[in-house]
Amino acid sequence: MNFWNQINQKLSKTRNNFSSRIKETFSRSTDKISQEQLEELEEILLLADLGPDLTDYLISEIKNENPQDGLTKLQQQLTDILKVDAAEDVLIPTSDKPKVILIAGVNGTGKTTSAAKIAYLLTEQDNKVMLAAADTFRAAGIEQLENWAKKYDFDLIKGQYGGDAAAVVHDSYDAAHSRNVDYLIIDTAGRLHTKKNLMNEFNKIQKVLNNKNCHRCHNLLVLDATVGLNGLQQVQIFNQYIPVHGLIVTKLDGTAKGGCVFPVVHQMRIPVQFIGVGEGIEDFQFFDPEKFVRGLFN
Repeated sequence: MNFWNQINQKLSKTRNNFSSRIKETFSRSTDKISQEQLEELEEILLLADLGPDLTDYLISEIKNENPQDGLTKLQQQLTDILKVDAAEDVLIPTSDKPKVILIAGVNGTGKTTSAAKIAYLLTEQDNKVMLAAADTFRAAGIEQLENWAKKYDFDLIKGQYGGDAAAVVHDSYDAAHSRNVDYLIIDTAGRLHTKKNLMNEFNKIQKVLNNKNCHRCHNLLVLDATVGLNGLQQVQIFNQYIPVHGLIVTKLDGTAKGGCVFPVVHQMRIPVQFIGVGEGIEDFQFFDPEKFVRGLFN
């Protein structure tokens, strides 16, 4: 089944906590949205982890509408929020190969799996892809990426457990360049955003890439949707250490907090570029704002 055709089922937890309740609130037909309906809407949006600022903004935009027009306008507002232009499209290759995609995030977000799934999507579009296992803090992480590489025949450069992540990046970039690879996808160690020594490792990686005349690395931050609005703080802090160019939102199928993507994008102006709604390779796709919002409401 096509990914976006099954999105309704995959987003059922968020939809039941969010759009279904909004539709029920607005089903009471009146000439104008009542104060009672606005208060119910405020509660729904806050419980869906849209946050107070975005909630206030959305209510101010629809408060003078009738319920039906208000519902339509709300959907459009949510879609528009997610239509943030990426500073650079991850799909547009650079003139000098390889284009580098660095995957970052806290522990347990699905970082390594996301790296492999992006590699799969890009190879499906006839790109030559290489994976770099720069998560040297976790032996299981290297093994996990190696298993993905074997299963789907990806090129892989790996380091030793406990080794220097920047050295892995150095070797993988040289290998990707010599093999005329289109995309080099670097899986970095999961790190708590409060651990400054690990966060500073990004500076070493960037210096290596700069020395290779690769001055533009496309940095993607993986967010676990189950953490809800706390993901906003993660983006803010990671963005202090590396410029975050795009978001990967995972585990949307297992939470009622999928609404958290809206305040993150609205406040940070960083686009969602991939979403994951399950463990399978087919449960991961390039992000489409219109289809995502439609899946939430239909």
